[in-house]
Amino acid sequence: MSKINRKLLEIFIMVLVAMFTYNCLTLLNKNQKEINSQFSLRSQPPNVESLFSSMVSIETKGIAVTIDEDEKTIEIAGTGIHLGNGYIISLTHCTELPRFSRNRLPFGELIIPVEIIEEKYYIGEKEIKLIGREGEISLFQTDNPPVTSMSFSNDKEIKMGREVIMLCNALSKCFGIRIVNIYSNEIGEGGLYPLDDWKNVFSMHGSAINGSSGSPVIIYTKDNEIKILGITGSFLRGNEISFAFKPSYIKECIYKINEKVFNELIQKNKVISPTS
Repeated sequence: MSKINRKLLEIFIMVLVAMFTYNCLTLLNKNQKEINSQFSLRSQPPNVESLFSSMVSIETKGIAVTIDEDEKTIEIAGTGIHLGNGYIISLTHCTELPRFSRNRLPFGELIIPVEIIEEKYYIGEKEIKLIGREGEISLFQTDNPPVTSMSFSNDKEIKMGREVIMLCNALSKCFGIRIVNIYSNEIGEGGLYPLDDWKNVFSMHGSAINGSSGSPVIIYTKDNEIKILGITGSFLRGNEISFAFKPSYIKECIYKINEKVFNELIQKNKVISPTS
């Protein structure tokens, strides 16, 4: 190949690269404008006080028996979200008593399995019913629900760079603004949850707020409606990244737990849709 032809080829390649880069930047700018077309949550923080009226604190109380046949009372607490008709959704690790006890020793930690012989769930002093669990999603029912409720968005609203509101637990009523970080997660296996598929979660810049597991991550839609974009799980990599379970995963779990409840939420309350 002559020097002239080689030079022309180099110029042609440079032009292609420049065109590709320009198109990519244009697309990113368009997406960012769409994301920011509502308002900046940082410059105009919304009044989220009313959102906490849809959230409840679920207390799980039970009796555990150790291998030495010693009985001890165990209590844990987690946040639940009212979806309507008395149905409350939460995370399993927030509402299921641990099947082991941790004992600190001078040389490390000893984990001892325990048997749970009794497990009950309460909102305040009122006992509530566990409908079922699927993976990290637990579904409850109460005959004394909050007056308000929340509904889910869909996975299409999970966009890189989008500002979201991470609510804290039902008691402290705090919140933080986070930025959606990764849509197709590559955060790997391990960590707190034995998930079969890490694509069930999306991550955000910044740590989960202390006590926020089971609480909603919310967005404001183009119609200024409040929707749940996910349920806060925990954080990974120190305090750099927090994650939440996607709407599609939550809806699938509700369907597997109880198809009748799933259809009731669709038809009567329009809380969830059959599509993700």
